[in-house]
Amino acid sequence: MQTAKLFKIALLSALPVFMLASCEGNEEPKNNSNDVVSDQLPVETNEGEELQSSFLPSPLQVAMIFDKSGLEFDPSLVNNPNNLQKYTTKFEKSLNFGAYSADLAYAVLNEKSKEAAKTLKVVKELSSEIGLSTVFDSEDIMTRFEKNISNKDSVLDLLVLIEEKTDDYIEENGEHELGAVMFAGAWIEGMYIGARSAIKEQKKNKDLGNKLSEQMIICGNIIKELETKAQKSAEVDKLIADIKAINDLYHNFESVKKMEGDAAYEVTLTEDEMNQLTGKIIDIRNSIVKE
Repeated sequence: MQTAKLFKIALLSALPVFMLASCEGNEEPKNNSNDVVSDQLPVETNEGEELQSSFLPSPLQVAMIFDKSGLEFDPSLVNNPNNLQKYTTKFEKSLNFGAYSADLAYAVLNEKSKEAAKTLKVVKELSSEIGLSTVFDSEDIMTRFEKNISNKDSVLDLLVLIEEKTDDYIEENGEHELGAVMFAGAWIEGMYIGARSAIKEQKKNKDLGNKLSEQMIICGNIIKELETKAQKSAEVDKLIADIKAINDLYHNFESVKKMEGDAAYEVTLTEDEMNQLTGKIIDIRNSIVKE
């Protein structure tokens, strides 16, 4: 898996945490080994160096998982398309391109066609503003999306096409910083949706802390990507500091400190720990989307 696949991760990285919103009553989603991302796969870059990156299930696997999970779409959780005009720098636009991409996948998987169409238009507009216009110009994606809006599988295929074209652009043009920032935005948005869902469901489902914990395994990888791929700036430094704050908070929880290795991402957080983690995620996400 080359670093050009960063956008594929960006679009899908958040999806496993959407399972947090899928629980109805006390029913637990089935455990699936693909729900947990792994940081054990090395990625060889063009320079020959190896970086840890995140493994995620394929689009088909993700679709199957969430088709069975009973997801409930909450429109209040996504980044409002009207916020688009708030983003003025390339960094802000790249970060929120990732956030809107996560929202797009969230809507598509829940078969919310109107919401998905609105979000896709925002993603397209942002793509042209950050140099990714060729992703949409080379194919009449918008027309195909509108024609297939009621066909979930066809729309998912279009999302994969967008991913692949974005991956190609990043690799061919050496825009690895862009990929890293988009990845961070998508992950934070997905964790935000998971955090907000966890707050709503905490009384019903005590396993939600565990589901949120599973996704923390990606956190260190995001930090590595930003530190190695992004040029230093005040904006990048703040983003790294914010993600480190989430990572440090999590690893200082008593429930986590006594665990080692991958077991540290399989814990059930206490109510207080959950409140601290979700609060931190929500604050950082809201600062990114400028709520």
